[in-house]
Amino acid sequence: MTLLDELPEAWRPILADTLNSDAGRKLQQHLIDLLAEGGEIFPPKHAWFSALRGLTPAETRVVIIGQDPYHGRGQATGHAFAVEPSMKRPPSLRNIFKLIELECGTSVSSSADLSRLESQGVMLLNSVLTVASGRPGSHSKIGWQALTDRVLEAVARHPNPTVFLLWGAEAQRKAELLQADHNLVLAGPHPSPLSAYRGFFDCCHLTTANAFLTEKGCSAIDWLALS
Repeated sequence: MTLLDELPEAWRPILADTLNSDAGRKLQQHLIDLLAEGGEIFPPKHAWFSALRGLTPAETRVVIIGQDPYHGRGQATGHAFAVEPSMKRPPSLRNIFKLIELECGTSVSSSADLSRLESQGVMLLNSVLTVASGRPGSHSKIGWQALTDRVLEAVARHPNPTVFLLWGAEAQRKAELLQADHNLVLAGPHPSPLSAYRGFFDCCHLTTANAFLTEKGCSAIDWLALS
């Protein structure tokens, strides 16, 4: 198994140097070992790079950074915070939908799928792309950050304006990678129930992102286009 072969074609030249580095080879060996052990890993391998399949750096307008995938069977899709509409919504996703409702003034439908925002240039990227079943954070030290940090740098350095939404302390550690005059970096509380009421619902990040994009001559995001 090589991660380079699993990557969407547009991302291979961007990430090849990272994957061929010592850190990249260690990450791949960790994953080979974990797969050989036979334990359940979420999401399945074919979905590890789902967040990159629909977007290139040039097409990305907003990046929402998550920590690692959901650790329950059937939840993780490869898009940060998202689950299939048929799945019960995890608490963080419920709170993201509540933020959309508060800022847009309209209810989110029961068939809403957060990953549908990808078609408008919204990347939902976890910092760590896999997790062991029932063990949140279990793959946080196997080296995924070397790859996902390079993804963030590639998007941030592209001359098109991009908004980065950093919800929670883990996401906010990425801020230095993203600073550029043509970007907007917004930081706020994580949408989890433990911190959402410490300002997440009052952050106005969605309307602020749209104001920035339209000021730069880009299309606003229709945050309700989820079905």
